[in-house]
Amino acid sequence: MTDQTPAQPQKPAFDKARAEKDISWIGARLREPSTYAGLAAVLAVFHLSTDSGLVHSLTMIGMGIGGLISFVLPEQTS
Repeated sequence: MTDQTPAQPQKPAFDKARAEKDISWIGARLREPSTYAGLAAVLAVFHLSTDSGLVHSLTMIGMGIGGLISFVLPEQTS
């Protein structure tokens, strides 16, 4: 009779290189002025989203999307 224990599922390995890359990407975004403009737009959406109405809702959605885009995309340097 053989003693077989069920195999333990392996935990995913921590990828240090990917973590460093992600942290450096976030740091690069935080050094750009457009990031703060984008964060202000996103915060304005949360602050002003208490009113109702279709036009107001569409405006808030547009501001939110614009804020997210300005946060995620890097600035072009010449």
